[in-house]
Amino acid sequence: IVTVFDVGEDGGTLFLAMEYVQGGSFSQRLADPDSLPLHERVRIAAEVAEALAHAHDRGVLHRDVKPANVLLTPHLEAKVTDFGIGKLLSGDTDLTSTGQMVGSPAYMSPEQIKGDKLDARTDIFSLGVVLYQAITLRKPFPADTLTTLVYQILHEEPPDPASLRQDLPEEYGPILHKCLAKKREERYQNAAELAADLRHALGDTPMSRTTGLTATWMPPAGDETVTSETPTQASGAVDGESPTITAGRRMGEEAAKAEKAAAVPPAKGAPKKKSGTPVGLVAIGAVVLAGVVALVALRNGGTKTPETAPEAAPTPAAGTAPETAAPPPPATLTEPAPTVAPASAVPATVEPPTTHAKKAPKQKAGKAVPTSEPAPTAPPKKSAAAVGAPSAQAARTADATYKVRRLVKLNVSPIQARVFLDGKYIGICDDWDDSGGGALLYFRGGTNHRIRFAYPGYRDLLVDLVIRPDAADDKIDIALPLQAGKGDGPPGPAGDLKRPDYRTIGPAVFRVEPPDASVTVDGKLLGPASKWESEPLNLDGPAVHEVVLSAPGHEPVSVRVLVAQTSGEARATIREKLKK
Repeated sequence: IVTVFDVGEDGGTLFLAMEYVQGGSFSQRLADPDSLPLHERVRIAAEVAEALAHAHDRGVLHRDVKPANVLLTPHLEAKVTDFGIGKLLSGDTDLTSTGQMVGSPAYMSPEQIKGDKLDARTDIFSLGVVLYQAITLRKPFPADTLTTLVYQILHEEPPDPASLRQDLPEEYGPILHKCLAKKREERYQNAAELAADLRHALGDTPMSRTTGLTATWMPPAGDETVTSETPTQASGAVDGESPTITAGRRMGEEAAKAEKAAAVPPAKGAPKKKSGTPVGLVAIGAVVLAGVVALVALRNGGTKTPETAPEAAPTPAAGTAPETAAPPPPATLTEPAPTVAPASAVPATVEPPTTHAKKAPKQKAGKAVPTSEPAPTAPPKKSAAAVGAPSAQAARTADATYKVRRLVKLNVSPIQARVFLDGKYIGICDDWDDSGGGALLYFRGGTNHRIRFAYPGYRDLLVDLVIRPDAADDKIDIALPLQAGKGDGPPGPAGDLKRPDYRTIGPAVFRVEPPDASVTVDGKLLGPASKWESEPLNLDGPAVHEVVLSAPGHEPVSVRVLVAQTSGEARATIREKLKK
């Protein structure tokens, strides 16, 4: 849950001071379905269920659960926000009376539409709508008018998700059916049960648990096919969700019409909204957002420090680097074939060179220790030109082998060392240290990879990665130094490279002056910048691309664009003005 640091009043103005969540909203990611595979979208829904369980356990309803109110960190952790219309499950404090509806119509529960007294199961229905949308990429009640929407929610069953997605695992159908039951007695009775079923369907196993929230989870092994539905481009634009309705009169009227048409006893009329102070609104929003069960009594001059909900371990979207093509491929990327040493060439116990202990920086807690697991057999050899390394180097025994579930941080020295993932150049070590504009490398379970580190005057460092869902570490920090000597593979680009100027999960738009400036990516001329002023150029990743902007009579501008699912940016907006 998004943390609230402070709440108060200054010169008659009420304020909330909250944490900044950089990765955009879930609704932006659903608008570009290729940016997240199915299991990642379901995992995010499971994290939302855990967050709601945390709030419900403390007596707070959300009442406006929708993708736009789920923010994502750069590591794709879910953060539930906007408890502005939240309600305490007990006590007299409330923002609206029974009989008055609040929320976004497309995500409302039947009892919310009818203005009945609500409990935790209304949030479960709303999350079921979000889950249905995340799985099928369409809403369960796709009405064109408010009247039709109300009728569908009250009386119609949504289309079978299996009919919309042929590759849908059978476990998801019963979960969705139970979430979207019209009668709340037939739904999940608490959000924790829903979260547990989603985790079971994903094949995840919790590593540790705190009250209401799971701290670290392992992703399922294997790859997954994403639906071929044509995506809507993700952007930083305001979400196109239905607006939040704070006065339920219109919804109440529509609900009454629908009830009458179906010969169902009409809902009770919505009484007038209780009087209340704006301070109460701010207090409830702050309390729920921070997961605290106490009202902040600003009217009495008191404030309380909200309790911060434990964060879940990062679970970013998948993506590794395919070969660059023109035009570049979509943002969702397939895993390249692993290029690792044959198993027979790896000793029973693989340790880093003994000199590492002297030259490597002090390792903090969580830094990786090489595993003794041998690397798998290498795939068919490619030419040196194709993979950026000679075949003799591919057969060389790795200097270290690590077993990890997903995330890899590079802390190799020198920091300018060039990084080659499965033979493809993807940037320098400084690009993948998760700080100062850098990001983490993310891998899917059940794959194997080789990283080669190269720098002039140093011997190449070879590291094999064994990606397994049962690995002890979810994230490792590779902190090894290169040794003086002669490299046996291509060294990569020359010169000192700066930090990335822009970050994205794939899409990039250009706001360049002059607009007809040419765009060259990694040495390949693609066209004028104006071509991607509204429709984005999709860059492959993980990689750091060298983008050069040039125009006659102007000085060229060179920028570096980091592409990674852990970048935290839905798209990059490249704003540059070329000097004459």
